[in-house]
Amino acid sequence: MKRNWDPEKLHPDDPAQLEMRAQRKAKIMRRVAIVLCLLAGVGLGLLLRQCKPAEQSAKVFDADGLKLTLDARFQETGARDGFDRAYKANHMAAYVRKHGPETAAALEDYAAFSGAELGAEGTELHRENGLTWLEYSAVVGGEAQSCLAAFYPGSDGWWTVVFCCKDSRYESCRPDFLQFAAAVVSP
Repeated sequence: MKRNWDPEKLHPDDPAQLEMRAQRKAKIMRRVAIVLCLLAGVGLGLLLRQCKPAEQSAKVFDADGLKLTLDARFQETGARDGFDRAYKANHMAAYVRKHGPETAAALEDYAAFSGAELGAEGTELHRENGLTWLEYSAVVGGEAQSCLAAFYPGSDGWWTVVFCCKDSRYESCRPDFLQFAAAVVSP
């Protein structure tokens, strides 16, 4: 037989009513706990979705003839920040810019020109394993970024590829940036 619960008819000494009240509270607490667990699971799932682990497969992007090999997590984006092409991943970005052949006569001259254009004047130019690059800091969208800019001669001009990430992540991203830069194939 089901007992109706009516607060006006409560008797503080009636054990049946106290038992019913305790069962009702326990039922409400179980429902609250289930809802909180579901919300926590959804929140954790959304967080983990944004923090994808590095995928080992590579993806080749064609930036108007320049072949750029990046991790598969990179996607081309329309927000180019003044560059010809832009590719972004979870915490990294790569930008491509092309200049005409009249810009410079030699790769070192072009690197100096492009470095000044990027705001990296006076930065040491590195040459290693056929790669020419420089490292510099910039403020992008109000956030301090560390960048590695690599320079390439092309059949009809010069190319700059800039890899960027937050200052705090640069040391861990730098080996990837150098690997990406070494894999670039200019037309």
